[in-house]
Amino acid sequence: MPERLNSAKLITPAPNSLYQLPESIARRTLAELLHIKSDPARYIDEGGAATVHHISDSICMKVLHDRHTSAYSGLFNLGNSIEQEAYFLETLSDFGVGNTRSPRYVGQIVSTVRGEPNILLMEKLDAVNLQHVMNGTAILPKSFSAKIFFDELDRYIVALHTIHKIVHLDLEARNVMIDRETGMPRVIDFGRSRSIASLSKASKVHFMNKDMDAVEEMYQKWQNCQNKKEML
Repeated sequence: MPERLNSAKLITPAPNSLYQLPESIARRTLAELLHIKSDPARYIDEGGAATVHHISDSICMKVLHDRHTSAYSGLFNLGNSIEQEAYFLETLSDFGVGNTRSPRYVGQIVSTVRGEPNILLMEKLDAVNLQHVMNGTAILPKSFSAKIFFDELDRYIVALHTIHKIVHLDLEARNVMIDRETGMPRVIDFGRSRSIASLSKASKVHFMNKDMDAVEEMYQKWQNCQNKKEML
């Protein structure tokens, strides 16, 4: 039986947004969408606080579990609420640098009952996870060039900082995808991101440097991974 939730509200992009939620999906209840979780064929990936599943060829859902209400909440970096993560995703929906961008925001289904899961609806990318490629569990697209990829990722993060005043703060290989067609980066998971617009100059520099250091570390891990493969 589908997991039944007491109540929830659907929040979709503004009417003038380029990426709208199809009516066929908007009509589904939260319980019906959560029932998709039980279908292994729809599973995409998961992280510490969420699982991702595809709904259609172009849309996927991120099911976020409310760790703020957990008895072990003190052990977690609780990250952003669904509303905060959705805000960053929607802000960046029509933003890109070259061929590098993030998934487009489609909508959110927010439970009005504390402790129940929420759903973030977004574009389903035709991409592979960089961490999965490094682990050997995904195939590297033929269009991929490490130098171009990481240069473009660096440019995107700099623009994220300077144009939108947003820092990602979780730039690990698991949060970067490789587009199958172009080989270019797709930056995902804004669950720990924050705005730096109102921060002091010193704080802005601190958080921006944290992102840039993470990109450099990611590149070094990629290089080390490739060197190990060449030695086998």
